[in-house]
Amino acid sequence: MSLFKKLIFMVLLAASVIVPVQAETNQVQQQIFASASIATAALNPAGTLGLFYGYEKSKAQLFIFDSQTQTSKQIFSSKLGQKTRIQDAVWVDDKTIYFRLVDTCKSCNQFKQFFVFVDERLNSQLESFNTRGYLINPLRDKANQLMYAAWVRQNTKYQLEAYKVTVEDIIKSRFKRDNRIADHLTDVRRYWADDNNQLRFAQSHDKEELLTTYWLLDEDNDWQKLEQIDSRFYEFTPIGLLANGALAVLTNIKSDKVALYEYNWQERDLGKLIYQHADYDLISAEQNTKNKQIDWVGYYQNGEYVKHYFSQQLADKQALLERSFAPDNAYIVSSNNADDKHVLLITSSNNSGKYYLYNQTSQRAFLLGAKYETHQNFEFQPSQTLQIKHPDGHQVEAYLTLANPQTDKKVLLVNPHGGPIGIRDTQHFSRTTHYLSQIGYSILKVNFRGSEGFGRAHKNAGRGQFGIAIEEDIMAALKLVKQQYQFNKTCSMGGSYGGYSAAILVIDHPTEFDCAIARFGVFDLNLLLNDINFKQEENIQRIIGEVVGTDKALHQSRSPVNLANKVSVPILLTAGLKDQRATAEHTKRFEYMLKKHGKAVESYYMPDVWHGHRNRETMLEEIDVIEAFLQRVLNH
Repeated sequence: MSLFKKLIFMVLLAASVIVPVQAETNQVQQQIFASASIATAALNPAGTLGLFYGYEKSKAQLFIFDSQTQTSKQIFSSKLGQKTRIQDAVWVDDKTIYFRLVDTCKSCNQFKQFFVFVDERLNSQLESFNTRGYLINPLRDKANQLMYAAWVRQNTKYQLEAYKVTVEDIIKSRFKRDNRIADHLTDVRRYWADDNNQLRFAQSHDKEELLTTYWLLDEDNDWQKLEQIDSRFYEFTPIGLLANGALAVLTNIKSDKVALYEYNWQERDLGKLIYQHADYDLISAEQNTKNKQIDWVGYYQNGEYVKHYFSQQLADKQALLERSFAPDNAYIVSSNNADDKHVLLITSSNNSGKYYLYNQTSQRAFLLGAKYETHQNFEFQPSQTLQIKHPDGHQVEAYLTLANPQTDKKVLLVNPHGGPIGIRDTQHFSRTTHYLSQIGYSILKVNFRGSEGFGRAHKNAGRGQFGIAIEEDIMAALKLVKQQYQFNKTCSMGGSYGGYSAAILVIDHPTEFDCAIARFGVFDLNLLLNDINFKQEENIQRIIGEVVGTDKALHQSRSPVNLANKVSVPILLTAGLKDQRATAEHTKRFEYMLKKHGKAVESYYMPDVWHGHRNRETMLEEIDVIEAFLQRVLNH
């Protein structure tokens, strides 16, 4: 039995006695959408102690464990019913933990910060503080020293400054000028360290020009300007200084795909290409702290996160883990300083994940626990990758998750993602996807033109293509799926841009669909530019225009509110009344026009919901409405 299971078993046993028996589907829903038992886990620098945190009935809980004896102890618990989430739980040193507690019901800026002091016997002392800022780097190799970014008052406004301070300094908000790591930079949004634990980079943003500037802190402790880019179109991520003095960066400023380059920061010039994947953007990289070379780069391939290793030793190490846990994927999520003890996350498209403590020397792994203990009694269906060659030559990647064979209703749900620009679907385990699969629905997700991860040209090809090229890609994927599988019914379902797409798909392809579920949707494209006062600002108009396009006549012709007469299948509309991205006015207008034309429309408005859900209760309420709608209109 895992550590977490031992701790909560009696609580779960007691709960099973007093909770009344519910409908089978409701039990499945409660189990699949339960909060994470272990959200993440991490080792201290010595590898002697570890931490993990999770949730029980929305109650946040933090534990520490002894890596030798595998004994554990709870060291923090939020109040029952208090809707909070733990974030950024890290070891500052061998006996000190830092974490933040975020209020999920309010703005994400509402949080408390804590230090926890522990000893070898798992005793602990909790200290909360209200300093405005965040931990840049714990400096795990330096006792009682860490890098912290604090908001400090400079004349008439607050500025973000980086300091090297002690734990006590942070608790007492003592940020002296002498402890500042480098000279002041104006309008900094973020500081971060390189893989050698040196404060190395900063990022500032010009709100009016919509430009992001990246800065390098050189060996003389002076800030050097790197690149200034429009991050809506280009990527630029500094990694670290290489042995030859060049800066390793991930960027696409001179290529279609985000690739790994050497960058001459003195001349601000892109140099040698180190590595580029033929099909996918790189999204991450790690530098070796000893030789200053890049150890690996990461990217999504067929929807799964993978790494390309430059070191054969690291490649062999990963290959051993992959063989040991096949067919699942093995990811190292935390290591001690000696790099001989690791926390592993073993997961796949149909495995929500298990955490293991792995001793590299003995090559033995100990189960810490499942990410979701309530998932262990399910057999989830694996997702499969589909590659669709469009007639114009471009490639589209999609993922299909089939229904549980025991409950299969022979219904396909076409589920476009939101955005549509710069968002993507992956094959990471999705609770919503697997709940729908468990109760009998197959789900198709498509990385249509506009999606992230497939190069700049693929992403830009979706701009201004609401209801045009994007939906062509979705229909091409649907055609391929229907050639391979037999379904009795097909419905479209999506949120945000996916809500728009769900509606426009049934308008343009009435014979292909039997119903639609359009959530948090944009249904009047011209209204999108002026439904709230702040959208009148010039920079906001530019941002929206570069996604939707600026052709108002085209907007008029491709807005579902103006095409309601063409809807021929039942449609469910859901919206949050506090939504400021796609305001509920979009849904109300579309609903009005559908009713005016005598169409079969149902609506569900959520009073305390924004653009998507911030708590589990409202999410499950909407899922109940969606499930009831599907059962009713599809007669099953």
